[in-house]
Amino acid sequence: MPSNFFLQLRLVGNRFENHAIPLDFLTSLAPFQALIVEAFKVEYLRDNVRRKRVPRDFADSIELKLTSLTRGIVQFDIGVDTPGNAHLSPSQEKYLEHARDRLIVTIQEAEKGESVEHSTLSKQMLPHFEKVANAITDSEEIHLVSPPGIENGGVSARFSRHVVNRLMNATSTGSETTKNTEVRGSIPELNQANMTLQILPINGTAIKASVGPEHFDSALQVFNGFRRGSQAEFHGIGRLDPIGRVLQFTSLSQLKIIDTPLDISLQLDTIRALEDGWLDGEGLAPSLSGVDWIESRMYRYLPAGFPRPYLYPTESGGVQLEWSIESNEVSIEVNLVSRLGVWHEFNLQSKKDSERELNLEQSSDWEWIIRRINSMWGI
Repeated sequence: MPSNFFLQLRLVGNRFENHAIPLDFLTSLAPFQALIVEAFKVEYLRDNVRRKRVPRDFADSIELKLTSLTRGIVQFDIGVDTPGNAHLSPSQEKYLEHARDRLIVTIQEAEKGESVEHSTLSKQMLPHFEKVANAITDSEEIHLVSPPGIENGGVSARFSRHVVNRLMNATSTGSETTKNTEVRGSIPELNQANMTLQILPINGTAIKASVGPEHFDSALQVFNGFRRGSQAEFHGIGRLDPIGRVLQFTSLSQLKIIDTPLDISLQLDTIRALEDGWLDGEGLAPSLSGVDWIESRMYRYLPAGFPRPYLYPTESGGVQLEWSIESNEVSIEVNLVSRLGVWHEFNLQSKKDSERELNLEQSSDWEWIIRRINSMWGI
């Protein structure tokens, strides 16, 4: 172990089971240095209460570097280095060690569901926490191990997206919460100077978000196509009001352009926005849970590349799927309560029509739908 050893990181999750690290993952660890520097500043100001800011270049001499990899498990050691011939003073070393320990304590508190002390959590640290969290999935963790933990073979703290949500909630006010979420909508405003945008969802008010350089080209494409109805799917950590509406994205992890008007989720978002009386004073609004159910079934059973249907609400509070294939007009009227559907097929040339009742909880009935529609395409 190198003499400048500072911290060990262990990666846990399916992507790392083969004892390998995706190359693009390594760049996602850069915010750890910013986290340590911010915690470093907190420790300095804690000891120097009369100062409002740290001395200029106080933290610039700190560089965290990957010093070694361990074979057999996805684990690597982080060491502290200094540019050129610079050396850390004894006080800097003390604040740096305290910063690491405070960071671990903060993660431990959030991990265990305990109250996170505001004195250990600087708001300037939150964006860096979020950037690291965006690099892992819900089922992955980054384990932090400090030198005492190395000697004892134990993990000091487990970092995950769940932990970041708790850290965000510790600094939120009122009944607002934060969580990983997704929204579909257009971009009516894009500010290139400060790299921010507004998302206009189909259902709801505009949502502010910051956009990183890796997503800017996609955001610009959606913004330029605003009047043509261009849409995108936005993933990231959102700030939500007490009833679950997204107020703001504190960070975006993904911006995916929706390149087809028949996108299932986009069409269903329009249906979700309906209220009772949507049809000239008549018409029941489909239940949100029912819409979520039919969305999950279509994504589960309709193969990639299979023609997507047009989706419409029905007056009785259901959803209708429609395909126009050559001379065939096909529809499935879905009852979101009984989970049953009525297939109706009409051939414009022969004038023949047919009906069939479907149980949309059964995979066999979805397989029948796929075979029937493929046969109309001659597949």
